[in-house]
This record gives sequence, C-alpha cells and structure tokens, in this order.
Amino acid sequence: WVAEQLMSQAASLGLPVTVYRPGNIGPHQVTQYSNPDDLSALIWGACAREGRAPQDTGWHFEVSPVDVISTMIVGIAQLNSPRAYYHLVHPITLDADQLFAEWRAKGWLSAEEITWREWRKLLMSSSDPASRVLGASLHHFNQLLTSEDRFSVKHLTVDLPECSHFYEVPPSLEGYFNQLFSIK
Repeated sequence: WVAEQLMSQAASLGLPVTVYRPGNIGPHQVTQYSNPDDLSALIWGACAREGRAPQDTGWHFEVSPVDVISTMIVGIAQLNSPRAYYHLVHPITLDADQLFAEWRAKGWLSAEEITWREWRKLLMSSSDPASRVLGASLHHFNQLLTSEDRFSVKHLTVDLPECSHFYEVPPSLEGYFNQLFSIK
C-alpha cells in the first residue's frame, strides 16, 4: 500500500508510472522452479511429504507461472501508453479439493480423507520442520485460501492480446506436480 501511494505521488508529478500487481507467482512452465516459500508451494510440499491432504477445504489456488508473469511485465513495459495498474493474476483458480482428489486417484496420497483441521494437526506433529510451521500458521491463511475475490484482467488481455490465450485455460502445473511427488 505504501509503495503504491508513493508511485501515485510520482505520477501526480508527471513521472510515467505503471504498477504491477502480481498474484501468486507459480512454477516456471519449463524448469518447474518455484519459490519454495510460496503458500501454495508450502501446502503442496506438505501434501507430498506427509502423503495426505485435506478434503472439503473450499480452498482455491490462484497461480500464474513465473515465466508468463515475466513475459507480461516485459510486454507491458514495451507499450507506448501503458495503463497505471495491471493485475497479473490468473482468473481461473485451481480447486484444491479437486486437485487433492486427483492426487489420491494417482496414488500420490493416501486414499483416506481427512478434514483440514485433522490435516493441520498431522502437520503440527510432523517430524518435518516446514510441515510444523505450516500447520501452526495454517489457520491464518484459511480465509485467504477460501476467498472468492477475483481481479479483472480485462485491461491486460486488451493491451497484450498475444498473452490472452494464457487466461483461457487453468494454469498447467502437471510437470511441477510430477516432479514434486517423484521427490517424495
């Protein structure tokens, strides 16, 4: 918020300003590299380490691959007259319950279904420090993960039509998930 206020003041003085508002930046589509401290990555990693995932969470993962985000930022920077703000978010979220069910069907997770509170207790009693930290803080993120708030990407798709195809389908993270569960 403070940074955007400073940028707004700079714009009022006549400086050209564009604010990029990225959502959750996910794994690179080719290398699969991601920020290991991202909330989604922490949850997915805990599922892989513990072999369990919660059900009936109502969670949604909003994720845009880092290579797509960087391409969009470069594209916006090259525009003659960019807008003041861009939301760099994916309008199609991944339904956690559906994702976890797919992982169970692939045999990546135990078929036994548990509530998110039971899963949180499992994480808190884990021998893995990252799982314990996630378990201890998960209740703070539940509202964020169940939020239905979405940001418009209309301006982005108008200004960068060559990138609009990305928003027509859910982000593909299959390679990342295959790699994540092969390390298990």
